[in-house]
Amino acid sequence: MEDFKDSSDEQLALELQKGNYSAFKALYFRYFKKLIQFTAYHYNEPDELEDIVQDVFFKLWQNHSKIIINTSFKAYLFQIANRLVIDRYRKKSRYKMTFTKNTDYEPVFENSNALTTMIDVENAVNQLPEKLKTPFLLSRYQGLKIKEIANVLQVSPKTVEKRLYTAIKKLQFLCKDKNKM
Repeated sequence: MEDFKDSSDEQLALELQKGNYSAFKALYFRYFKKLIQFTAYHYNEPDELEDIVQDVFFKLWQNHSKIIINTSFKAYLFQIANRLVIDRYRKKSRYKMTFTKNTDYEPVFENSNALTTMIDVENAVNQLPEKLKTPFLLSRYQGLKIKEIANVLQVSPKTVEKRLYTAIKKLQFLCKDKNKM
């Protein structure tokens, strides 16, 4: 069994693509707690956090030969986790309906505002051009600092700052425009 303790994420990702289970385990132990913290911040069901993170790693292993990473491996993992959290909210809203007495039985969804906002933001982020979307995701969802993002994208920190500013302004406009409807 190889020791990948000192290997970079990129090296581990390459080994993972080849089906190296030891590389997978190294990534699992490197990111498990970080993903738990990330999902805890975005999802308010503590009992389901480990399930979501397990699903992240299950999908990672299941698709290991098909992995294509355009940013960093960390960003890739956290994007999977974010999508799984959104999927959980969607499933919850479908099945957690409550009905009030003396009404026409119009369904009222629990957490519908939070879910709607989260979906609106995700849709707005997906509308951003790639050069704005990538630094935004790395900053807000992965917690990378401007210098780290600059290194990943191979641009100057000033360029990252400008792209983040532009992305936030566009997201504000898109979300504001959505709320007017």
